[in-house]
Amino acid sequence: MATQERKKLVIMVVGEAARADRFSLNGYARETNPLLKQEDIVNFSNTYSCGTSTVASVPCMFSVYDRSDYSHSKGIETENVLDVLKHTKQIDILWRDNNSNSKGVANRVPYEDFKNPDNNPIPKGDIEPRDTGMLAGLDTYLQKHKDQDILIVLHQMGNHGPAYYKRYPKAFEKFTPVCETNQLEECSCAKKAVFYLLYAT
Repeated sequence: MATQERKKLVIMVVGEAARADRFSLNGYARETNPLLKQEDIVNFSNTYSCGTSTVASVPCMFSVYDRSDYSHSKGIETENVLDVLKHTKQIDILWRDNNSNSKGVANRVPYEDFKNPDNNPIPKGDIEPRDTGMLAGLDTYLQKHKDQDILIVLHQMGNHGPAYYKRYPKAFEKFTPVCETNQLEECSCAKKAVFYLLYAT
């Protein structure tokens, strides 16, 4: 009797505002990746974004172009990797977003907006919906699509400034003092530094 082929599940987390030189995995003195270091991971320490804004970096990441060849016009005029995977008709694709949006990457695949507090259950009614809210209902989605290979993209807000202090529980406040204003010029350099640390990873 033939055994059923095991289906594949890939969950891709698209992060935000994480600098390689502030990862303890890459030698940074502060312990910014305590949970990741416990996992058997492959750390690409010499990787660069196409830009410092979401509108540049996210479409480039999913495009066929490398950093030196990419431009915004090329990115929007060319099918991206999600489009190519969709054409196979063998992979269920879901994009969940708690950031500003997919910047065109997910225009032709199923998309769910978790920046909208009506969709994001964590914490309900808060002005800054948290990334963990994107996990809600995923078990139901996986069960419904269990006969297909699945790719899920979670586009998180992460530690994107300047209101990072609103997006994590106090129990995660490891590096202090915290800059609790969106007017960064009012904070000292020491306080500003907290925005570039990614302790929760």
